[in-house]
Amino acid sequence: MARQNDMTAALSHFPLTPTRFIGRANEIESLAQQLESAQLVTLVGAGGCGKTRLAIECAQRVAANFADGAFFIDLAPLDNAALLPATLAAALGVRDQADQALGETLLYALAEKNLLLLFDNCEHLSAACAELIAALLDGCPRTSILATSREPLNLPAEKVFVIAPLQIYEAMELFADRAHNASAWFERSAANENAIAEICARLDNLPLALELAAARVKMLAPAQIAARLDARFQFLKNQTANAPRQMTLRALLDWSYKLLSDDERALFQRLGVFAASFALEAVERVTTDDSPQTAATLDVLTQLVEKSLVGVEPGAVETRYRLLETMREYAREKLAANGTWANARAQHLTYYVEFAERAAAQLSSTGQVEWTKRLDVEQDNLRAALQSALDLQQTEMGLRLANALWRYWNTRGHFYEGKRWFDALTQQDTTHVAAAVRARAFFSLGALYYRVGALERGQQFGEAALEMQRALHDEAGMVLTLNLLGIIASDRAEYARAETFHQQALTLRRAMNDQWGMTASLNNLGLTARAQGKFKMARQYYAESLELKRALTSQSDIAIGLNNLGEMELLSGNYARSAALLQESVALCQTLGDEYTLALALLNLSVTQRALGNRDAARRENLELLALARRIGDREDEALALVNLADMAREENDLAQAATLHERAVSLLRPEKHLRLISFALNGLGTVRRLQGDLLTATRHHYEALQIYRAAHNRLGIAETLEGLAGVAAAWNEFARALAWLGAAREMRDEMGTPIYAFDQPLVDETATHAQQNLGEGAAQAALARGRALTLETILVEMDAWHARVTQPKAMDALELDCYAFGETRVFRHGELLNSKAWRYAQAREIVFYLLTRGAVAKEQLALDLYPDASPEQIRSTLHRVLHHARRALGKREWILFEDEQYSFQRALPYAYDVERFTQALAEASARKTGDAYLEALQRAVNVYGGDFLVDMESEWATCERATRREQFFDAAAKLGAGYFGARRYSEASAVYEKIISQDNLNEDAQRALMQCFAKMGETPRALRQYETLKHILRDELGAEPARETRLLYEKLKRSESI
Repeated sequence: MARQNDMTAALSHFPLTPTRFIGRANEIESLAQQLESAQLVTLVGAGGCGKTRLAIECAQRVAANFADGAFFIDLAPLDNAALLPATLAAALGVRDQADQALGETLLYALAEKNLLLLFDNCEHLSAACAELIAALLDGCPRTSILATSREPLNLPAEKVFVIAPLQIYEAMELFADRAHNASAWFERSAANENAIAEICARLDNLPLALELAAARVKMLAPAQIAARLDARFQFLKNQTANAPRQMTLRALLDWSYKLLSDDERALFQRLGVFAASFALEAVERVTTDDSPQTAATLDVLTQLVEKSLVGVEPGAVETRYRLLETMREYAREKLAANGTWANARAQHLTYYVEFAERAAAQLSSTGQVEWTKRLDVEQDNLRAALQSALDLQQTEMGLRLANALWRYWNTRGHFYEGKRWFDALTQQDTTHVAAAVRARAFFSLGALYYRVGALERGQQFGEAALEMQRALHDEAGMVLTLNLLGIIASDRAEYARAETFHQQALTLRRAMNDQWGMTASLNNLGLTARAQGKFKMARQYYAESLELKRALTSQSDIAIGLNNLGEMELLSGNYARSAALLQESVALCQTLGDEYTLALALLNLSVTQRALGNRDAARRENLELLALARRIGDREDEALALVNLADMAREENDLAQAATLHERAVSLLRPEKHLRLISFALNGLGTVRRLQGDLLTATRHHYEALQIYRAAHNRLGIAETLEGLAGVAAAWNEFARALAWLGAAREMRDEMGTPIYAFDQPLVDETATHAQQNLGEGAAQAALARGRALTLETILVEMDAWHARVTQPKAMDALELDCYAFGETRVFRHGELLNSKAWRYAQAREIVFYLLTRGAVAKEQLALDLYPDASPEQIRSTLHRVLHHARRALGKREWILFEDEQYSFQRALPYAYDVERFTQALAEASARKTGDAYLEALQRAVNVYGGDFLVDMESEWATCERATRREQFFDAAAKLGAGYFGARRYSEASAVYEKIISQDNLNEDAQRALMQCFAKMGETPRALRQYETLKHILRDELGAEPARETRLLYEKLKRSESI
């Protein structure tokens, strides 16, 4: 019997590929290696991921290894499995024989051939393909087969090669290449880079989808294409594609969808409700209408994984699954079409409420580490559930979910995100929400407002929550709220009130035998005692709290306890012991991801390192703290990091930088009246001003700090302030007074057991030595002894009298008024701060700043700007009263003039106004354009800007002026930073960019410039940390990624390339 074979040897038969192949170098190499060792390799992947093109590219590259050629068999057009042998025979040129089945003819023809066969698109004929290929493998040992399919063929000899979407850089190159093919004018550039990256990310880096999108550049810019991807299935079409299934993105997915069984289709649709990866438990709860059918659900999910519609993410503890975004959108479209989208979202919300409530119960237990990580993984789904609660107006479910997540948000430092969700939910109709849920929401919102530094709002929500909880007899809720109100009171230096709240909470917790809660109350009582200088009592509270925590094995609470005891050892001068405790706390916090406690521990550890003389370690920990605090929006710790860095700058004799950092810290703290910390920063600033020779300003800062410590009965704070004022007194040649105050401070420290920090000792010694040398040994010892013998009351009375004397104007030309509109709004009259009682009405202070800023103003214009909604009668009455109290507060009627029907501020009298200094410095810089004088003028302007203009005034005129001044500041600071950078003054440039970031942490240009400064200073790790900080901020605040320029800089720095 004759046999015929018309195959042409040593040739490859593949379709033409007119476009350039991009990327996949590693995949081609791996695939080629597998073809050397395996007779059958199947490329498996989702539709549109580039299986066919990759297979052709690889086959063409290895075709020379096959003596009898390589052949392409396209199965896409074939819908009848019986025709499969004929299709293969036609591709190979094998003729049918009348007396023999075609399958046998093929096996005989190929039996000795050394061939590569590429079977493309096997999924819709998978059983027939598997049968034919099995026969070929068995009867044709020198024939190798490369197949593409959306699911494996499940043959024993099969090697499965899974194809993932492209890498982002490959995807962007592919889009740009195909876009240029579509339109010759298209060029990839910095201007369209972000839009291209967004297109690639939203299309899952799938080659087919990207090619369809790129074809649109003939009519649309990349940014316009990205904006239309919400309707991707209508938008992404290619009328010139060869295969009908690839004419649109929808057709591509329809092809896969039609191959599914009814159960597979139903599950695939319901999986669309997940926002990111998901666990099997969630699938069973969310995708079934009745009780979970575990085995059935798992079987169907397995089929969807096999068919490349669902991805698998293996894990050590739990395997998770994921839909590509394009698949997810398709599934959601199907849900919407059959009217089940809202129901699916409601089931998703219900599951995640229950999940989060289970997690919340574990976050104060030994399971906190595991459950915190589980919440990390589920963040996108939790956010989607919260959005569903808003969209479906299921307010109570949304508040239950937010309440359950409060502790997690607190631990992870997601304060602003949590606050935004609570704000949105509480703005909905809550009349039908259970009172207990509303009360807990008010507590949670108050706690988050506190965390972002809004103490007033935090207190308001806390008090409202406590009132509701008392009415409900909700003791579990009451203890949490009492704890919050106690912390806020302590931060406002209201220590008696704080102690009352914490004692009430402790009493309730002891009665409830709530040992977890008892540790918190004891800890907070220790903090309150410590703030008042009651260190023995504080140590007792801390020790009792830590003992309980260790018994409960609560890792995060142990970290807090270690931090607090470490701080006590620091204050006691036991620096080595302090470092050991704090390092253990830091390590625990890093393991737990507890960023809030980590910030506290880093703060104390940095101070301890300074005391031990480890300046590099101290600086590193301070910078880490600063980056962390900015990332999580913790203004309190940001300010403390700035104070520590300022002190280090002062020790290095960089007084200008020290002053800038201290002022920035004060401006962060003043708006929310963080009195406990403001006083700390003021003492540091006072010392710097004294060293700069500005003794009057130094006195003012120290005395303000003293008044805060005095009201709070904070003996350690008073002692520190006495040491600062002793330096001022010595500078004014009042040597006996200086030594007396040092003696009084030393006596107080001895009583408390809190020696001066090692790094502060030289400053105090310098004051003492200077005074002793001028007084003589005998008089000096007598002055020290007198100070030690003074009572605290006597010291404070003496201090008041001295302050009144030294701050009196020395001559007629001394300033009568010193006015500050940047940062905190303040007016000093003869050195004394005018408080709210002096002004009587807030409008009296506002009219002074209005006239200072605007110049001469007609009565009608003034009325329009300040009282736009008032009647003429109300304007006359109000204006008369406000002007009276303004003039009275300023001390002279002449300060506010009324001439020629216009009101104006009297500028002939001695006054100063920071806005005028700012404007003058800008004008000088504008006149000079370049050079050192130009930079000096810009630096003065930047130094003067202590924060936003009149932050506590919301009138339209103030708001407009605020925006103008803010823009001027950013412009001046950007020019100053660029000038310093161009002059290779990188340290000074970095300080400028840090100030810009302190005013606007979303300013990516400044963040990137700061990274460049750090790199130029040889501090590449700092630059890399700055990038990570920026990335977290952009994700938390905007849901965005850093710009391409920033990412490229980061990659260069990672590779240690020069910039």
